Amino acid sequence: MENKDIFKLKGSKKIIVVTNRHLVKENFLNAIEKCVLYGADAVMLREKDLQYEELMEVGEQTKNITDNYGVPLIINGNFRASLELETYGFHTGFERFKSMNRSEKNSLCMGVSVHSSREAVEAEKLGADYVMAGNVFETSCKIGLKGRGINF
Repeated sequence: MENKDIFKLKGSKKIIVVTNRHLVKENFLNAIEKCVLYGADAVMLREKDLQYEELMEVGEQTKNITDNYGVPLIINGNFRASLELETYGFHTGFERFKSMNRSEKNSLCMGVSVHSSREAVEAEKLGADYVMAGNVFETSCKIGLKGRGINF
């Protein structure tokens, strides 16, 4: 998926599956395939505990599935892996995104995690293709951090 226009995020609601293989009760890759089969608009591979080599292996397997269904794959947190796997996009935190250079930002669809409306506006001005606001609800992925609620 080379063209950012294939997956238009701005102004539309999309279902982006964000992975955490530790929460999946079945085979991880089978779960991803079910998600894309049943209508996920994109898959974000967010496996923060994996070392680069492990991420590349899981990323290749995941990309085979997403490519087969024509669904964009986004890598969270590892820009190098995203480039080498030739994924659709890269997702990162707000502070890291601010420090990236323009050529990095233009090479992939760029997503940014934000925690305020101020960060969302600044991320868009800096070239973000989409933002994800978090965390709205309490989650076991962010233990001890209260959800901000739907008004956020």
